[in-house]
Amino acid sequence: MERALSTIPAPCCAKYTMATCCCPCNLAKSAWGLSKYLIAERGYEAPRVRKTVLDWLRVTNPDGYTGNACFTGGCDRSFADNGCGGMNEKQLIAHR
Repeated sequence: MERALSTIPAPCCAKYTMATCCCPCNLAKSAWGLSKYLIAERGYEAPRVRKTVLDWLRVTNPDGYTGNACFTGGCDRSFADNGCGGMNEKQLIAHR
């Protein structure tokens, strides 16, 4: 997982990688969970995990992420609105 995600800038905070992000926001947790599933259940290697996570990020926000959501109030915005989708996996912030 570390090899797959450490080369992807965190979409919500590009100062960090997707492997660490700056906080456990819903966007980061979704990528981490997807990665763990692909490795544990599907036997994917790092390159395939990386590609699939990048595909997932494109699905969540087709317009792309700016990498500064954490500094512009993005914690309370949906993925599609260049946000983190919230900080609680039990309460995902939806697109308005």
